[in-house]
Amino acid sequence: MSVRVPAAALGLLLALALQAGEAAAQNVCRGGSHTGGGSITCAEENTGSSADILVDPGSVNIPRIHADHRGSGDITVRMTAGALTGSGGNSILAERRGSGDASIEVSGGSLANPVFVSTGNTARGDVSIGMSGGSLSGRLSISRNGGTGNGYVTVSGDAMIRETQAGFFGAGAVSNGLGDELSVHVMGGSVETTGANSAGLFLRSSNNNAAAAAAMNVVIEGGSVRTRGSGSAGVWFTSFRGNRGASFRMKKGGSIVTEADDSRGVYFWLNRFATGQTVSVRMTGGSIVAEGLGSHGLYAPTVNLGSLDVMTDAGAEIAAPFAVGMEGLLEVDASATGRLVFAHGGAVEARDVGVLARAARSSGHTMGAGARWADDAA
Repeated sequence: MSVRVPAAALGLLLALALQAGEAAAQNVCRGGSHTGGGSITCAEENTGSSADILVDPGSVNIPRIHADHRGSGDITVRMTAGALTGSGGNSILAERRGSGDASIEVSGGSLANPVFVSTGNTARGDVSIGMSGGSLSGRLSISRNGGTGNGYVTVSGDAMIRETQAGFFGAGAVSNGLGDELSVHVMGGSVETTGANSAGLFLRSSNNNAAAAAAMNVVIEGGSVRTRGSGSAGVWFTSFRGNRGASFRMKKGGSIVTEADDSRGVYFWLNRFATGQTVSVRMTGGSIVAEGLGSHGLYAPTVNLGSLDVMTDAGAEIAAPFAVGMEGLLEVDASATGRLVFAHGGAVEARDVGVLARAARSSGHTMGAGARWADDAA
């Protein structure tokens, strides 16, 4: 089967495709040279094609990269050096409309706009996006609009992510489909947002079939997450329909700081759990600092039909030094159902209260050793 490539196509892409023996007859890759010129566009419009798309152009200085696959092959886009300088839109966009996996890997260079993986309503396969180096002005994100599969976001090395728009996040994933896992893993680098009502890390998994929706997991074991705008959250979990719970893990070397008022270090806004699911917080190290007035280290206003387990070890720190009145380390709405367990062994700093849980005392709500209810005597 012949390979049709325009004269201005990417020689490196063609060579890699031929080396891999890909039958890429319908792949069309357009753009200028690797050192300048137009954007790179790679499209596979044949829904019956199993050809893979690989974009690995080396050092580039172009507006953007776009890969679109409607068949059953995989998409891989790599950015290692140079600059993507386009105004508006996405610096890198990978669209997965059929079956197969899709991934974006950024290890260097500068990107002026968001990096985005999107899947169609019936797409099948895993999607991933990772950044281990370079700088990004915008968000690193996955959007699964339906279908089945998992979603993975990683930040590591010396990657720098900075989102300045209000109401957006630095790194995260949204899924309205079915799958086992939706995760963000921070091992190094920095994620920062400056606008109001934003999130450093964001996860949303929501489906009417709660038992089949992807579970949400965040792990921070290095690097930093910082928000500067009011009403923001270092980590924000949310679900508007069913979900299979959420897990937050922090280890030594990781940090979350929210600078402005009315913010949350880690924020859970979850609804309609699948039976027996849990919101779990486990800190073996690292720090969460909510610096502003009316802010919380951990905040779970809705954890309906599920359980909330919070455990921290000595060496972990949660601080809300300017919390006001009943606000402080941990707040849970009094209408929450299920089980509340809070066991704290790490350092705590919160004005007026040491360890706070605003929740009804009822059977099924229990506090671990060393913790107390908000209205207990100090």
